[in-house]
Amino acid sequence: MQEETTQKTIALAIKTSKLTASVLQKAMKMYLEHQKHKEPSHGKIPVKKLIGQGEGAKSIEVTDSNIKSFERVARKYNVDFAVKKDKTTEPPKYLVFFKGKDADVIAQAFKEFVKVQARET
Repeated sequence: MQEETTQKTIALAIKTSKLTASVLQKAMKMYLEHQKHKEPSHGKIPVKKLIGQGEGAKSIEVTDSNIKSFERVARKYNVDFAVKKDKTTEPPKYLVFFKGKDADVIAQAFKEFVKVQARET
């Protein structure tokens, strides 16, 4: 299972009369250049990656076991977040980490999340 998540495959489609090392090198450079300018995705990411972005991280403690529905609301607001389950408490609590600059946005997302949860119950 671990190998499946760490390995990636790239497929390149090249139109050429003769495939040489230089043609393949140019194609790989074009692909890498495209990846640099690609719009970063938002949503759930690992804690290490969130902290590694160097923008400071804050967290909010959530006791709700229905944390999955929060993901939908957070994606709507285009925030990067990471969820960590604290198993030392009973019932387990969830820590939602997010970038420090997204504090106002994440607060609004949580307000909407609570409103949606109140409607569903």
